[in-house]
Amino acid sequence: MSKVEMQPAAFFAEREFTCWRERECDDVYPCQVFSQGSNGVTLKLEDTTIRFAKGVAQEIARCLKDAFLVNFGNTVNVLFTSGKRKSKLERVFRKDEAGRWNYKAKGRFKCRQTESEIYFSKITKIPGDPMEELGIYTVEDGGVELVFDFMCYSFSMLDASWLAESLMKANR
Repeated sequence: MSKVEMQPAAFFAEREFTCWRERECDDVYPCQVFSQGSNGVTLKLEDTTIRFAKGVAQEIARCLKDAFLVNFGNTVNVLFTSGKRKSKLERVFRKDEAGRWNYKAKGRFKCRQTESEIYFSKITKIPGDPMEELGIYTVEDGGVELVFDFMCYSFSMLDASWLAESLMKANR
């Protein structure tokens, strides 16, 4: 009996995101999520290519789901969360003066940047390591932001849900 090596299937998904901060202008931008085997997950937003180690992609997906649930809960005046779980990102749920819940998740990740991409490999607290901050926030009227030191991307809660699912599928 011969041993057959199986390669993980590639994953690819794409969608146009509504730029939440410019939604009244019908501004959209392309988003692609893809993976090839065990090399992590790649996210392309507009012309920026960002690669994540599998654990980082999974953590971002979970936090995007949290942001979606908080925004959805605000539509019916309830705080929905994904339940207790250990998170690599510091997560905060806070009610504002208008009674709406806000969500913030952030952390610093070890990263490597080249001309063509930035790669987030793991959360780190070691001084001297090249690090980038990454955050996921709810924004006014149901939007979500994915924030890096170098750029911020805003999109709808439906786009956040799609991105979370795509990152999870690419992570398999």
